[in-house]
Amino acid sequence: MVEKMYLSYFEVDKDIKRHKDFDIKVPKLLEELKNHGVRIVYLKGFVGYDRIEKTISDCDSLLAIVDEYWLSSTWKASEVTYANGDSESGAINNPRIQRKPVFILPVYENVQLSFLERYKGPIILPSDVEEAVKKYY
Repeated sequence: MVEKMYLSYFEVDKDIKRHKDFDIKVPKLLEELKNHGVRIVYLKGFVGYDRIEKTISDCDSLLAIVDEYWLSSTWKASEVTYANGDSESGAINNPRIQRKPVFILPVYENVQLSFLERYKGPIILPSDVEEAVKKYY
């Protein structure tokens, strides 16, 4: 069976300059995951919370690619909150939620993870792609 992983990352306009590591690490990580048989599921644009939650529920895990743009989005935070079990305490308060493994990839070394560091459950991966894949597998 192919594992399905929901990708939580914040898409920006092409004219916005991201951290230099984003364009290097993210494609490399996604390629490595595909090489390990992981099917990446991504919703382009905001499609409503019901569809987001349904798509996450249909996946085996969630990977959040965290940079300053991701952190500015309540939509992205909701994806992690939903997959993690609804609260920073890790308690499952919503009967619709089926907790999923949540992986957090900080795009660069000193990205501030803010509220994510308080969550119980998510696995914060090293920002180095090879180390992240080793930790995942």
